[in-house]
Amino acid sequence: MLKENLVKGLSVALLLFFVLPAVAQVGISPQQQQQSNEVTDEQLKTFAAITGELEQMQASSREDMEKILEDHGMTVDRFNEIMQAMQTGAEIELSDEERERFELINEKIQEYQQGNQQKAIAVLEKHGMDQQLYMQIQQQLQTDPRLQERYEELK
Repeated sequence: MLKENLVKGLSVALLLFFVLPAVAQVGISPQQQQQSNEVTDEQLKTFAAITGELEQMQASSREDMEKILEDHGMTVDRFNEIMQAMQTGAEIELSDEERERFELINEKIQEYQQGNQQKAIAVLEKHGMDQQLYMQIQQQLQTDPRLQERYEELK
């Protein structure tokens, strides 16, 4: 149970943690993938606005989470070291006090992360884009050079 909770915790150096955990649960069918080929300029502009807001939230949140670590007497490096050991099953030397601090920090970060996921969903809703469409555009931007060019011109 502890290991499962720890694996779900945040490593401060990881990628965006706002939308992806919530959006990744939304499956994209081949038909929906084909429809995503028809991304409009308006959708791309909206996608860019959402992405900009999420990036700002990420930067601010990274600082807040580092403060959580600092307030509880643990460095980012040590937290990441413990997290990685927990995820891989590697042996790591921890005192009882350090384990308790790590568990407390991990719990606080998970709570913070859940709040941020809700804020990210609110950003999507504010812009009138559903999570599924956001994810489709994001995936297509990774593989479609023409869409990438249009996106760069519009943002």
